[in-house]
Amino acid sequence: MGQVQALGELNLDSAAVRALIAERWQSHPTCSGGQAQDAESCLALIRDEPLVTPQAVAEDGRMQLVFSSFGG
Repeated sequence: MGQVQALGELNLDSAAVRALIAERWQSHPTCSGGQAQDAESCLALIRDEPLVTPQAVAEDGRMQLVFSSFGG
């Protein structure tokens, strides 16, 4: 479900996203073990990595609401 995108296709410029990348880059398998020197070099290594965002899943036409207790 959801359209596969490359990480580099997403907006990675917000302060919140940059903080998350800075916090987590060293634990990424592609960047660990000295393969990347910092968050920016890690990001350069993983830009083409495929992923499916929660938004892409929610927008997928195959998604159907089964139950909701929200609202009336």
